[in-house]
Amino acid sequence: MLTIARLIVLRHLTAAKSRSALTLCGVALGVAAVFAISVLNRSVMASFRQAIEDVSGKAQLSVGRGTGVAEELLERVRAVPGVASAAPFIEDTVRDETHGITLALLGVDALTERSHDALADDIEIDDEIAFLNDPHALLITRAYAARFKVRVGDEVSLSSPTGSAVFTVRGMLSPRGAAEVFGGELVAMDVFAAQLALARGRRFDRIDVVLQDQVSVEHAAQRIAAELEQKAAVSRPEQRTEEAERLLAGFKLALSLTSLVAVFVGAFIVYNAMSIAVAQRRREIGVLRAVGMSSDMLRWLFMTEAALVGALGCVTGLGFGLVLARASLTLVGETISALYLKVQPRSLAVEPTDLLLCAALGFVSCLVAAWFPARRAAHIDPVEAMQTRPHAGDVSFGSVRAAALSSGGMLLMAASCAWLAHRLELAWLSQLVNGLCAFGVALSAPLVGALVGLVGEKLLPKMGATLKLGSLNFRRDAGRSAIAIAALGIALANVITIDCVLGSMKTSTHAWLRRAFRADIFVLAGTSVRAKFDQSMSEELLPQLLADPAVAFVQPFRMLQHSYNERPIYLMSEDLTGYLSWNELAVADGDFRSSVAALQRGESVGVSQTFARQFGKKRGDTLRLQTSDGPRDFRVDLVYVDYRTDTGAVLIDRAVFTRAFADNKVDLYGVYLAPGAAAATVRERIAQSIANPRRLLVLENRAYMQQLLGLIDRSLALSHAGEAVAILVAVLGMFNVLAVSVLDRKPQFGMLRSVGASRGQLQRVVLTEALLMALSASILGVIMGLLLSAYSVREALRFQLGWQLELSLSLPMIALVFAIAQVVGALSAWLPMRAAAETDA
Repeated sequence: MLTIARLIVLRHLTAAKSRSALTLCGVALGVAAVFAISVLNRSVMASFRQAIEDVSGKAQLSVGRGTGVAEELLERVRAVPGVASAAPFIEDTVRDETHGITLALLGVDALTERSHDALADDIEIDDEIAFLNDPHALLITRAYAARFKVRVGDEVSLSSPTGSAVFTVRGMLSPRGAAEVFGGELVAMDVFAAQLALARGRRFDRIDVVLQDQVSVEHAAQRIAAELEQKAAVSRPEQRTEEAERLLAGFKLALSLTSLVAVFVGAFIVYNAMSIAVAQRRREIGVLRAVGMSSDMLRWLFMTEAALVGALGCVTGLGFGLVLARASLTLVGETISALYLKVQPRSLAVEPTDLLLCAALGFVSCLVAAWFPARRAAHIDPVEAMQTRPHAGDVSFGSVRAAALSSGGMLLMAASCAWLAHRLELAWLSQLVNGLCAFGVALSAPLVGALVGLVGEKLLPKMGATLKLGSLNFRRDAGRSAIAIAALGIALANVITIDCVLGSMKTSTHAWLRRAFRADIFVLAGTSVRAKFDQSMSEELLPQLLADPAVAFVQPFRMLQHSYNERPIYLMSEDLTGYLSWNELAVADGDFRSSVAALQRGESVGVSQTFARQFGKKRGDTLRLQTSDGPRDFRVDLVYVDYRTDTGAVLIDRAVFTRAFADNKVDLYGVYLAPGAAAATVRERIAQSIANPRRLLVLENRAYMQQLLGLIDRSLALSHAGEAVAILVAVLGMFNVLAVSVLDRKPQFGMLRSVGASRGQLQRVVLTEALLMALSASILGVIMGLLLSAYSVREALRFQLGWQLELSLSLPMIALVFAIAQVVGALSAWLPMRAAAETDA
């Protein structure tokens, strides 16, 4: 058996070097895309998990995370039986005004027994008395010190919610643990000094608890919660990682689905290559069958050939995937930090399971794609196989009639699943609908190719003999081209779908922003607009902003990450009386005006559509939130539209929020001007008198909206890279078809040369075939893209995120897809054209 495989399989693989290499590249690119995304997703979460572990140290429980905890509760936690130690922590971000960067700040208890402290072994303080007596004492990392040439005793200016202050460096943090995870961009203070610097009052952000040996974590959590009378939530530190996983679930899913398109297209390339091999080797198959080789043996030979190509492609793809992941790591970290949570992945996290799963995906897709051509080869009649000319029909999905029937059947199945998904609102079923729809349209490639070939045969002859010959060749070999058409069509459909989803999100978000964010000027901390604010501000800025005679109203906005049923959500707080006067809340269920009084009394809240869907809440239901004083019930009075987060949001009146969550910080100020005031002039006054001393960002409405919408583009930046990979794989498939077509027609080209055809005319014949193939693919891609776009925007996103988006189709993008297809066709034809031109008479 092995001898036969070596003599037949290896000989054909090495004989058809170009086809084998192209097929291998197609498989490798698909596997590389999936593996790179898998590694990036794991690396981000590994970095975040490591940051949590390094900051939490040996803590097994965390008290007050998300709402904070009163200082007087610290001793009550320490007194609970089974608690070995409890240390208060404060976490925030500050702006380093001296060097122009944002730093993570940790407030740690320098007086308590620090055997459990995450920074205990990393802190180096020359004079601990000076550190404890100085409310502006600061610890910096050695990486920071080396980067900016800062030494112990130097001063650094930091801006925080309370304003700017000068701090003195009193010690260093070793380059390991938390200091390493934050890339050196970390400073530490005594926790009680941090209370003053960050205006925390007599509250900590959390208390980390280490338990005595043999003490059950679950029982200890119950005892602590009972001792504190439910005034603070008790959770495990690793719960933050679980919440981060849920927070990033949509982003990771989008990247994974994009990368799978490349594998899908790669499988088509394998199918195409194996089908061509079967067509070209019909005589050999007939001889082998005539000398007694069984159909099972013949099938095994072709499957072995596919397995070898798949194995080599997978190994190559895994290596290239690591290169792609390493090159994209910084971009992914910056994107996630701008959209979801602060994370700085520094190295790749590769698990054996990633290697095995991605390799298995590529390898199995090769075998599945090769099964059908191998099965066809096994059933070839020996007598028919002795025909000299390969049958193009051996390459396609089947005849035009069979393609139409199978395509229609698959689309009918997709429609049935879509109806079921609509009734049950199942997100996973909507993904199946997209897959069935894409495959159903792809199966119609022979039909589309035949129709394009028929039109080309009618129209192109009027433009010259070479175009006529090219159109005749394309129509005759439409079956052989069908797979390449389907592969490129899928890649182009992916481009249209992503653009449509992006455009729909922008259109819907922009319309919502015009209603919900009508402020003339926005003031925020940081250097750029992000979905999650880098740093908060003090509410003391409110009267200063109102002091300007051109300012009619100032809206303070706060966006606080919280949790509900151990899942991440956001609390949104605004002055709802002012909101009612100056903005329009997009209410899906309820009446905002009649609900304002109950919202201001703290009896009720509003929830976003996403929240309502994820947690099964509707108007009139009760919502229990953990506040700084314990659990509190609110009535849901409103369900409203909010595109700021896909994890769910709760809208609370600012006065109620400040009391319930002991949080008076502000993330964004919306400044509304009096009639006739010039926004540019007022913005400049605010920048000069208030913002510049505090390093705040002041933007007019238009600029702020542009940056917000730019975040949507950023969220899909890696998806565009996936589009490019899929198109590149499709190019390989088209090149393979054209190269084989030229090789098969060498006698024809030689005859044409003998009767006077020029080399340029032969090149135009091949180019005509390529452009007709690309035109067929673009038609197929547009049809598939429009179907997938409409379903994704109107149904799938609603099931997954709870968002009801306005469908926005871009005609210029559709035109661009046709142009891309023609460029792809021309590029794919370049080498085959040269090969045709080199044919001698």
